[in-house]
Amino acid sequence: MRQYLDFLQHILDTGEHKDDRTATGTLSIFGYQMRFDISGFNIPWITTKLSHPKSIVRELKMFIMGTGEIDYLAEHDVTIWDEWVKAGTRVYNTLTVGERMERVRKNKEEVNAAFDAYRESLYSVDEVEGWEFMPLSGKYRAPDINDLLHAWIDTNTKIGRQKLVKGDLGPIYGVQWRKWPLSKETRPLSRRSAARAVEAIGKFDELKTKFADEFALDLWLMKAGGTEPFTTENADDSVVLAWLADHGHALTEEVTVSSIDQIAKAIHKLKTDPNSRSIIVSAWNPAELADMALEPCHTMFQFYSRYLNHKQLIGVIKRSPLLRVAMQTLVPADAEESALYDVDRDVLYEFCVKYELPTRGLSCQLYQRSADALLGVPFNISSYALLTKMFAQVVGMEPIEFIWTGGDCHIYNNHMDQVKEQLSREPFEQPQVLLNAEVTDIDQFEFKDIQLINYQHHPAIPAPKAV
Repeated sequence: MRQYLDFLQHILDTGEHKDDRTATGTLSIFGYQMRFDISGFNIPWITTKLSHPKSIVRELKMFIMGTGEIDYLAEHDVTIWDEWVKAGTRVYNTLTVGERMERVRKNKEEVNAAFDAYRESLYSVDEVEGWEFMPLSGKYRAPDINDLLHAWIDTNTKIGRQKLVKGDLGPIYGVQWRKWPLSKETRPLSRRSAARAVEAIGKFDELKTKFADEFALDLWLMKAGGTEPFTTENADDSVVLAWLADHGHALTEEVTVSSIDQIAKAIHKLKTDPNSRSIIVSAWNPAELADMALEPCHTMFQFYSRYLNHKQLIGVIKRSPLLRVAMQTLVPADAEESALYDVDRDVLYEFCVKYELPTRGLSCQLYQRSADALLGVPFNISSYALLTKMFAQVVGMEPIEFIWTGGDCHIYNNHMDQVKEQLSREPFEQPQVLLNAEVTDIDQFEFKDIQLINYQHHPAIPAPKAV
């Protein structure tokens, strides 16, 4: 993706050194734009390093879900937001040695080889004093093998012993997209919020002693999935309420009681008033910035629709199952596909109308106030280009162009070597993306409905996050 490499080079060539919120320091420019063709199956995706498809698609799904909780990401082993999860909302699970071993397998080959060699050294075909005989394998195994493997992973990798499984980022992107608050109320904690607070505090053994039945807490947690408030009429609620108060936790919460679904409004407007100049979705809510784990970097995006031109109508027809019908009805017998270019645009348009093919195109422009050129921008380009294609499918249009516009565009001081490494690499051909054509509801897109095809890339380039 040459546009992106030119962007990096432009920052290196013209950027000014600036201090920043993270105290890392940056090389920065103000104002830059890149334009990407997203027609047909085209999708802009960085190839000069791995730009992780699973993380990009899962994050986008989380935004569309309208949540600021990382539970969905954690469920699918996506950790890109872990550093920003709010203190006091973090819930961890302890990893088994097997789960940590799976993570070792994702490391470099030399780390894998060293781990395999060490693990093999803990088994012997010969009898060793104090080692346990394993009848199935016919080998002897070192005692406390799990402890030994944990210790090796601790020493030789950065893989922790715990995994973040729940946590809250506050009212970030997706919350504003789907639930921009119009009014809020202060209400008693719901059981769900209380259960998450209990899990985050984590002192289960202590809380269990407050109940008469040793299994009462487990049962209460199982039932605490709804939004019903606590009630002092429920004895178990009263126990949890008192315990949370003892631990300094608030017993009330701000609840949004009316809101705007900007995504639904944008879709409705594209279907009913596609020429509107106000089809905009914003994540920048000044009233809630202080409650966000991170102020929105990509702040707003706008859709633009117009009728397809002659060439674009031909592209729609050629990619459709109706190409054979078009060749039989619009061009002379035995003509090549190129003969479609001799057909009048109005005739092509009427054909598309008759067979319910797209006649309008959809473009999207993103404004990104703060652009981490190495780590953030590749994600944002691919994510919003994909979102535009999803929108186009939902509203029955043809995706045309994604425009990325950056405000403060910067390279962190500790990313310079990684940027230069990336600039030394030659881009591969762009991949393509296939969406499940059966999905016509933005909320129904799942990971399996989005396929990235022929994604060839250079190796990943590790770089520290500026938090």
